[in-house]
Amino acid sequence: MVYRSSLGFALVALTACSFNPTGVPGDAADDGTAADTSIDVAELDGTDPGDAGDAANDAIDAMPSDAPTDAPTDAPTDAPPPDVLAYLAPGLDSAVGTTDWMISAPTTIDTQALTITPAPPAGVTLTMVNQLSGGQLAVLRVDDLAVASAVTVRGARPLAIVAGGTVLVNAMIDVGADHATPGPNGSLAGAGAQAGVTGANNDSSDSGGGGGGYGTVGLRGGNVDQVGGGSGGAAVGTGIPTELRGGSGGGGATNHSCSSAPRGGAGGGAIYIYAAVSITVANTITAAGGGGTVATGCNASPAGSGGGAGGQIDLQAPSIVGVGWLAANGGGGSGGYGSNGGMAGGVGADGGAMGAVAAGGTGGAPGNSGANGTGGGNGAAGTTPATHGGDTGTGGANAGGGGGGAGLIVLRHRGGQPTVMSTPSPRFATF
Repeated sequence: MVYRSSLGFALVALTACSFNPTGVPGDAADDGTAADTSIDVAELDGTDPGDAGDAANDAIDAMPSDAPTDAPTDAPTDAPPPDVLAYLAPGLDSAVGTTDWMISAPTTIDTQALTITPAPPAGVTLTMVNQLSGGQLAVLRVDDLAVASAVTVRGARPLAIVAGGTVLVNAMIDVGADHATPGPNGSLAGAGAQAGVTGANNDSSDSGGGGGGYGTVGLRGGNVDQVGGGSGGAAVGTGIPTELRGGSGGGGATNHSCSSAPRGGAGGGAIYIYAAVSITVANTITAAGGGGTVATGCNASPAGSGGGAGGQIDLQAPSIVGVGWLAANGGGGSGGYGSNGGMAGGVGADGGAMGAVAAGGTGGAPGNSGANGTGGGNGAAGTTPATHGGDTGTGGANAGGGGGGAGLIVLRHRGGQPTVMSTPSPRFATF
């Protein structure tokens, strides 16, 4: 390469300036006089046949044909192309972090305010970008990430973690809802693309609100007399999602001038984790839907509300392993009030962090006489679907809310399919 070019240059220089120290026939006089040491004009103008051949060889040596062959050996042409990250545009949006972070104390990440408490090391960043299809994301950029203490995520935007090395989950990452408080990008009660519908009023009896849907359907609220409960939310298709978003909320119940309205459970949040090397799940990542709530301080007794749907967990790495859980279970519906000014029903449970079903709240006891309210439906978990709120007959009792559907879990990998435990079952994709 460089040496060859230098040598070629030296040879060309020597050839161009060559002279014949011994002479050739005709350069010396036949009578033995001194050799002619003058410069031959033919050597200057290239007319000498021998020099013309040398010049041609020198020209071949000097041609830049070797440059394309030699240059790639100095350039990183063998480096693999960068991974195509789900939800993020190529280039700066997909850039990984360069600073390691060991989370050793309970940490809260707010995707709306773009804050992390307590603060991470300098170089770990949390910024907003637009996802390829959908709304905004809060993107956390690190190199190696080790989660050794619990992380709670809240806020209006989904969270995307982009790591240049490995991600190790040794403590819980919670992006789930807490009853009526949604996870990051989860929907409030009665909101979202697959929201449950609010129950109806029928004089002294109310029907229950429906559960929110997402990966699986939410179930209807309980029927009362001849009035049907609020419909449950529908499920999305079976393909790989192109948008990172949280689950939908459960439907509420009729508000009888309550000081605290009967709100449905909120939707679980959404999280995407990319690691250039590997993701190891040794604890739990949960995006559970919230349990339906009950009203207080009402002029009349309301029905139960629906549970929220689970959110979305999406992991992408060449290797995804571990003995932990990925859980996006639905929340349980709350129970209806008992008749004749009876007692409130029980709240629905938030979706479980592992494979447990979130139970619906119990029905409330009646007043002086009458009927109990009916219980709320259970949330979906694993292969177990949500159930509807309990139905009532006549007698003035109120029906329970329906259970929330499960969310989505997506595993994007290389090689064999990962075997991490998850509820519901994951959807697989390669990259």
